Amino acid sequence: MKTTDELGRIYNESHYEHGSYRGYTRWYFKVYHFFKFFPAGFWCKFFLHAKTVLDIGCADGMSVWVFRKVFGLRAYGVEVSQWATRHAFKSIKEYIVSGSIEDEALKLPLERFDVVVSFDTFEHLQPDNLEKTIKRIFTVTDTLFCSIYVLDEFVAFLQNLFGTTHVSHFSEHSSSWWMEFFSKLDAMATRVPFGRRGTFLIRKKQ
Repeated sequence: MKTTDELGRIYNESHYEHGSYRGYTRWYFKVYHFFKFFPAGFWCKFFLHAKTVLDIGCADGMSVWVFRKVFGLRAYGVEVSQWATRHAFKSIKEYIVSGSIEDEALKLPLERFDVVVSFDTFEHLQPDNLEKTIKRIFTVTDTLFCSIYVLDEFVAFLQNLFGTTHVSHFSEHSSSWWMEFFSKLDAMATRVPFGRRGTFLIRKKQ
């Protein structure tokens, strides 16, 4: 299993500044991410009635900025890429924890969160540590809202068709595989309407 330092070296400038990520630090990516995370913030505040939120794999922390500045949530982020966090807005850098959620020694900013969110991150989790990592997440929340790159959505079909591989995707599966996986961890996964096939609301069974 790769260490936090090894993962940090994978998600460096070359990871972000290539292909569809090119220009990641430019203003237009900030705008794109604003509109990407706005609906998630709306869900967290008005449907899930959250006050505290943790984003796992927050990259440059635009989600944290949207959740805090637009919706007034106590939002925090976890990100293994120091390159990405260096490009966060100064006003939210203090709310981003540098490290990997796969590291059991990682200290989170709060003991409990109303909601944990994650966008295009779970496919990057290492298979040998996947179950332990998800179980750890459910020790700090009962509600997980995530969007995962799944093999049965159209973008994955096209990428596989043309042989475009993701060297940092360690856990690529179908949406049904993920739903069954969460079920085995005693959690109920529901696919979010109008979202991608890998967008789930997962609640820990009481």
